[in-house]
Amino acid sequence: MFTATAIGRLVKDPTLEESPTGTPICKFRIACDKARGKKGANFIDVVVWPGAKDNHKHLTKGRQVAVTGNIDHQQWKKDESWNERYELIADQVIWMALPRDTEPTEAPTETPEPAMAGAPEGEAF
Repeated sequence: MFTATAIGRLVKDPTLEESPTGTPICKFRIACDKARGKKGANFIDVVVWPGAKDNHKHLTKGRQVAVTGNIDHQQWKKDESWNERYELIADQVIWMALPRDTEPTEAPTETPEPAMAGAPEGEAF
């Protein structure tokens, strides 16, 4: 099994979808600084389903998160060319810093517990 951890900020508000079986799925993309002093960012697509509604409710563009999970690779052929996508399927999402432009008075009076996400065995979507 390949486990990865990424720390970054959401590039836009997360989306909330449903699997064919009705399971809520939260999806978002984070920007992570490149390693070893390189300029720019890597963009990582994240998928969360246990904890999807909590993550969708509390995460917004610019929020910093730490995500640990498994990398999923998908490949498909369309119009004679191969396409591919990598997603980080979250086992754990830790809510970190608020967006940089958030005023202290806008912060919630209660800090919610970090959302834990663990994909159930055999769940398909």
